Amino acid sequence: MILTPVFAPDAKSQWLELDIDLQEALLDEMENLAAHPPSSIRILHNHDFVITRGSERHYVFFQFVLDWKAQRLNVTGVQHFFGSVRIKSHTIPIWIHD
Repeated sequence: MILTPVFAPDAKSQWLELDIDLQEALLDEMENLAAHPPSSIRILHNHDFVITRGSERHYVFFQFVLDWKAQRLNVTGVQHFFGSVRIKSHTIPIWIHD
């Protein structure tokens, strides 16, 4: 069953705070999950993905609810963390929350 991906109001404001390429990546992830929803009986789910730009990694986490009756994948929250610092041959992550 294909679900319709939608945002809860708070999640939409969080999504709008992301850079455009991260917004598009999140929409792609939502569409993929809506087309192939988890088979778990849980209602609340968490999902994440990583985008690398040069030496920075952007981690996007989002929570969603599967509403089978309304046939929706409802995103309820979005979080974004990024950063990394290169010191010689080591990478030390520095987490910055938007």
